[in-house]
Amino acid sequence: MDPPIEVKVVRTHPDAALPVRGSEYAAGWDIRAVEQTVVEFRSSTMVPTGLKVAIPAGYEGQIRARSSLGRKGLILPHSIGTIDADYRGELFVLMTWIGEGSSYTIEK
Repeated sequence: MDPPIEVKVVRTHPDAALPVRGSEYAAGWDIRAVEQTVVEFRSSTMVPTGLKVAIPAGYEGQIRARSSLGRKGLILPHSIGTIDADYRGELFVLMTWIGEGSSYTIEK
């Protein structure tokens, strides 16, 4: 087993929630929107997280949508978002609404 790596996380917004592990064996860490965001039908919207991360050199971070979001019709248009090791800006998650109704509201 590889030794654990350290990923530094910084809040850029006072309401930002730090990433949390959903369970002991969860494959990743859950992040949340820092503000309510409306995604219009068949449109893509950048959802702010209020977080910055420092991925160590030689690694990448990945943003994946929870399967429950896809069942509702809210998807990541490119399936996986990549966070490069040298990216230090705020994390935004590109989401697209293809479900029922004219829009979907992502709660904070």
